[in-house]
Amino acid sequence: MLSSAVILAFAFIATIGINGIGTMLIKTLTGYTVNPNWLSSLPGLVTIYCYFQIPLMIIIFLPAVDSIRPQWREACESLGGNTFQYWTRVACPILAPRFISAFLLLFASAFSAYATAAALFSQRSILVPLMIQGAMRNELDPNQQGFAQVLAFAMIIVVAIVMLLSHAVEKRAGRWQ
Repeated sequence: MLSSAVILAFAFIATIGINGIGTMLIKTLTGYTVNPNWLSSLPGLVTIYCYFQIPLMIIIFLPAVDSIRPQWREACESLGGNTFQYWTRVACPILAPRFISAFLLLFASAFSAYATAAALFSQRSILVPLMIQGAMRNELDPNQQGFAQVLAFAMIIVVAIVMLLSHAVEKRAGRWQ
């Protein structure tokens, strides 16, 4: 996983980095200069995370969409419901727990992701995993080891809570299977 994340970061740097082909193409065609620090800022990181989180969301959520039975739509129509009522009163309540569960899983994945952010942010620590890395590598202050351990424990607690919530939501969604 580490190598694929670093390759992804390099691909974005080569495409929309300071001297990336996309950045140079935009500058040549429009004369607009893209902010050189955009990719190594929070919006740039969100863009990169969306690049691999959106396909993962589709993979996780598509089986839930496939589980909607056509009989439910027919039942809604036979009771006088229209398309809007079908989606608001039948399909969305069935899909909502799966969507929330998938969102929680993606949050845990992005929260613990390290390699892509480490490849983009060499010195700055805007994410918890990078703060842990910086504290572990700090040789000037021995108390930073304890700070890193507290951050790591807090990450474990956050991910455990997210996984418990995801499990509870999945349990509720399992009633419709």
